[in-house]
Amino acid sequence: ATSYDELVAACISKRYRASRIKKLLLYPVLNITKTSVKKIMKSNPILKVLAIKKDSKKLIKDINKEKTILIVSKNDLDNIDAAQKLSIDIDANASNLFSIASHKEYNNDIKTGTIFIN
Repeated sequence: ATSYDELVAACISKRYRASRIKKLLLYPVLNITKTSVKKIMKSNPILKVLAIKKDSKKLIKDINKEKTILIVSKNDLDNIDAAQKLSIDIDANASNLFSIASHKEYNNDIKTGTIFIN
């Protein structure tokens, strides 16, 4: 195969569809291993809030009462454990990979905080 699409097409079978092949090819690029997945699955869930209406701030407080950690600003990253940091890093790397492929600004995930909508 001389291109990504040719590689995916060459690997397709009844058992492995194109979407599965594409996921499998991303794992090493994003450094996703069985060990990292197990660590992330054992930790408390983490959510990065992309945007929220200003009058919905109570929702953030209610969710924080659960064991879910919300990332609203860069300062919230100081309060997460190693597994949650790993999850955030994988997410940022995936976002950067997409940015490169779509010719958009790199590291935008980190630069852009939560957007509060009226």
